[in-house]
Amino acid sequence: VAFDRALTCQREQGDAGGEARALRYLARTLAVQGRLDGARAHARSGLAAAQRAGEPVLEAEVLAVLGGIERRAGRFDESSRLCQQAADIAQAHGRTLLGAEALLLAGESLRAAGDLEGAGRAYREARSRWRRAGSRYALVAELNLAMLDVHRQAWDEAALRLETAGNEAAALGDAYISRSARMLVLPCLAARGHWDALEAGLVDAEADWTSLMAETDTAESAELAGVLAAADGPPALAGRAWWLAHRLWGELQRSDRQGILEDALRGAGLPVP
Repeated sequence: VAFDRALTCQREQGDAGGEARALRYLARTLAVQGRLDGARAHARSGLAAAQRAGEPVLEAEVLAVLGGIERRAGRFDESSRLCQQAADIAQAHGRTLLGAEALLLAGESLRAAGDLEGAGRAYREARSRWRRAGSRYALVAELNLAMLDVHRQAWDEAALRLETAGNEAAALGDAYISRSARMLVLPCLAARGHWDALEAGLVDAEADWTSLMAETDTAESAELAGVLAAADGPPALAGRAWWLAHRLWGELQRSDRQGILEDALRGAGLPVP
């Protein structure tokens, strides 16, 4: 109620910029709650308000939010278009970091749509912009490039990229990126038959558990490690990887993916969470 009153007040005062910022916040909140229709409507209203206010950087910020909403809705082409537009506007107005973030989002949508070449271009440009700005988030783009290597089953290239990025992040004291890299490398270890290293990686993930580890890429990586271990490695490691993936999907509220893992565990004669 208080938020609605503030929004009404901004509209009555003709504060289009304030209105756009409020709508951007509300759109993000609704998107996190899964209320995508409402999020989209508020983001579009926020975009119109930002344009009325004549604030291009704010316009880029709202475009990126709208692109994220469309990605959640599975409209990947529209999402990548909006995020690229946001990146172009941000770059034109000297907002390198905002532009890099938008490009990373564009790459995510392109990857989800199966356009791996387009995703790679977006990730590399994001990495370049972050590097020019001296930002450690260039390492995030490196992790995403590694996911393209995984998709191509270029296991050695992916592992080297992830290990290098993880070590750089650790040296910078960035536990989040370092931890993510250690999670994402799990299927590379399994694919190459490095069972001792895979077991160590799973033990490390379990011991260093935090809900912040739960992202689609980390959950899919743990799940894939289980699939590869089930095919060629120790069944116990497959079960351990699938249990980790089950936990990650649970944090993401993906009961459908948890159900798939439970079926796989039963089929392999392994305990089910």
